[in-house]
Amino acid sequence: MAIFSLNRGDGLSRNAAQNVFDYLRPFLHLLITPAGIVTLIAALVIAAYGLQGRRGKELLLGVAMLTGMVGYFISPYWNNTLIPPLQAFRSMCKPTFVAAIVVLAIRYLTSQGTLRHRPVRTAAMAYIFLVLAFCLRDMFAAPERALGGFVVVLLLFFGVLEFIRGAVSTGEDLVAILSAAVTGGLAFYALSSVQLIFGIQGRIVFSGRFCGLSSNPQNAAEMTASLIVMANYLAISGFSSRWQKLIGAAGLVVMLPFLFWTGSRTGLGMAAVGLVVLNGVRVRRWVVFGAAVVLARIFYSHFFGSSSLLTSHVFSLQNDRIIPWTRGWELFVSHPLFGVGGAEFLLENSFLSVAMNLGIVGVGILAVLAYSQAEDIVFVLKNKGRLAPEPRKICDFVLALSMAFISGMFFDAYLLAVATSEALIAAMVLALTSVACDLVAAGVAAVPTGEEIERSLIGQT
Repeated sequence: MAIFSLNRGDGLSRNAAQNVFDYLRPFLHLLITPAGIVTLIAALVIAAYGLQGRRGKELLLGVAMLTGMVGYFISPYWNNTLIPPLQAFRSMCKPTFVAAIVVLAIRYLTSQGTLRHRPVRTAAMAYIFLVLAFCLRDMFAAPERALGGFVVVLLLFFGVLEFIRGAVSTGEDLVAILSAAVTGGLAFYALSSVQLIFGIQGRIVFSGRFCGLSSNPQNAAEMTASLIVMANYLAISGFSSRWQKLIGAAGLVVMLPFLFWTGSRTGLGMAAVGLVVLNGVRVRRWVVFGAAVVLARIFYSHFFGSSSLLTSHVFSLQNDRIIPWTRGWELFVSHPLFGVGGAEFLLENSFLSVAMNLGIVGVGILAVLAYSQAEDIVFVLKNKGRLAPEPRKICDFVLALSMAFISGMFFDAYLLAVATSEALIAAMVLALTSVACDLVAAGVAAVPTGEEIERSLIGQT
């Protein structure tokens, strides 16, 4: 549901230029108030620390994760007006998301001397070309949105994909990044809880399904599923400090019940895939996870009641995707070369969505992306057993997050997201896959093969 479309009900009006002003108008109005001036000063301080501070990139990633999870200012589905402070906050989230990515990109450009330098992997380049092609699909119909999406994609490439790829080389580097992301997710749920307690619950609960400050329940679930895998890793990795372990434990306790409350089978499936790949059959790890579930149930039963723990939609066997999938396939067949831009219905499948919107051209780019990413994952999976414990643990997490994220693509179109946390997580997945491949390549090169050992022994004799 994170896919942008000109004519689709995506929370904004059909007028593309007006869409931009829908967000900028309340944002600019706030800046001329006393509270807005204070907010601007605080934002400049955060940006300055983000550029120069020791943990600046982590702070910016946390801000981007939080603001990217927050949904549209105007919902097409129901009255989503929040209590005044949260309504003002939400009106600033999209501009703040873009600003955080801009500062991350600047920090990347100014700190290249301290980063690892490796060629960009094929999967990462194919992903960028795919999303750029999607952004430019409606250039003549909606130039403001097309150009805006083009710029944001480039910022994500440098500020997230390239930055993380060059900055992460150890377990400590990885947990620092993940702590920032999970902290952003915790802030999202803290603000959503404020609305639950002080506002009208129905403004963030749609048809009995929790969506928080996001645009709909499935978006909230998909982002939360990835964050739960990150939180689990923080709790068990062995690289985390005491505070980072607490962040991981808090992430599990807070997010798991909300994930159930979203009623999203896609989100629950993603979380299940990631947790199984990460924990395997290690009993001790599942004990930690089970303890978090028990604590979460006790906490939420007391504060929010049983409605937050279970929704009938999770166990529903209703198939509500076949009809739009069929319509999307028919549009692709009728316009196979370049597809049809601006479809007027939701198509919850990343692969069919690419075919429908970009035709064979998009499918070709997607095929390169899928093949290259699959090749990288198989390479890591086959060789991680030969690595030292630290790089092996990093590879385990990368495989878990990648598999969780990929599994959700079959049931939603977030592969084509731009200014949301799904796009942020997609860039993180590709960046960390590159890190894992580099670790495996270095580890395999450092371990002599049987033939090399035999030649060495012959030479000694």
